[in-house]
Amino acid sequence: IMEKMLIGSKETREFFVQALKTNKLVPILGAGFSCGMPARKGNCIPSGAQLKEYMIKAICNERKDFSGSMLKEKNFSWISERFFKCDIDKITDYFFDNFTGIKFTGVNKRKFLNEISWPYVYTLNVDTAIEASDNDWEVFYPNCKFINKSVFDKKKLYKIHGDINHFCKTQNIDDLIFSETQYIKSLEANTIFHDMLAADCNGKNLLYIGCSLCDEIDIKFSIISDRNRNISPVSARRIYVTAEDIESDPIKIEDLESFQITHYIKLDKNEDYELFYEFITNCYNESLKEAKNPTDYYKVEKIETLDGNRELNLQYLVNSMQESRLLKPHYFFEKSGFDLEKLSIEKINVFVGRRFSGKTMFAYNILDHFEDRKKYFISSKETVADKNLI
Repeated sequence: IMEKMLIGSKETREFFVQALKTNKLVPILGAGFSCGMPARKGNCIPSGAQLKEYMIKAICNERKDFSGSMLKEKNFSWISERFFKCDIDKITDYFFDNFTGIKFTGVNKRKFLNEISWPYVYTLNVDTAIEASDNDWEVFYPNCKFINKSVFDKKKLYKIHGDINHFCKTQNIDDLIFSETQYIKSLEANTIFHDMLAADCNGKNLLYIGCSLCDEIDIKFSIISDRNRNISPVSARRIYVTAEDIESDPIKIEDLESFQITHYIKLDKNEDYELFYEFITNCYNESLKEAKNPTDYYKVEKIETLDGNRELNLQYLVNSMQESRLLKPHYFFEKSGFDLEKLSIEKINVFVGRRFSGKTMFAYNILDHFEDRKKYFISSKETVADKNLI
């Protein structure tokens, strides 16, 4: 069941500050992020609904056996399938005039993109708005292999559904991913993006902005892939930001939950997106200047694991109590029979056991499990003042 996150709450701010501080927040930007921005010849980037309307008109101009009323009931990917069979030069002209030459608008939106040090940004958009916000974006395309490194140390933009500039040069419809056929082809050809997104579902928090999430077959494939079947919603959040009234729309809620959305942020109106961008940017700035706390000495970033060397593992077994660093043996395995989801996040949990019963290894297991939490480890040989734990 999706949980609501309130912008004004302390928990929400602390979550975003921590996620940004640990580099575990990744945006996925949809059509709502850029629609309405000025394009060429006085045009604006269309919304998904406006693009669908244009495609229906283009299809009807070339196919007299279709009518607008007939086509409007079909979904976006079905319409796209027929649209890409129309005159390729007219298609190219339309995309060139409406999706390139973008004048980026939104002061806080620009800061959100360019003042936060994102690990990378995913976008479902094919327009050039994000690149227009700053010259420091390096674009990666779908359906092709690439080295996942930024040659010029620029910010990485992963355009999951393709790039209009690239399409206008090649006029190859498979450079874009709109139609059902293109989606299906991408499941095999676009494995780099799918594998990255699948991994991010497990290790990072995903922030969906401007996404409808109603007809993206490839995104759903990545999210519900077998590799992530056992993901715990506690370890990573998938957050949907919207100004729509989804709370009274059970069908939309089911659609979102099918994409494994775990949390949502409801804005009062579309104009509040600028306030949301400002909020996230402020959280990022706060994450950079958090005051040094005495407990930072006990903070855990990573627990190392020994390799399969037999001698090292025997030494660990004999001398583990003398180890000053957090270290797991190669033979480490999770304690069975206990559901970590039952741990209270509001109260202190106490585990009791005799010596050598596995309490330390179980503590390591807990640290590994809760990816989105601040993690500390205080051994039995150390003490910390009560005031620093409150």
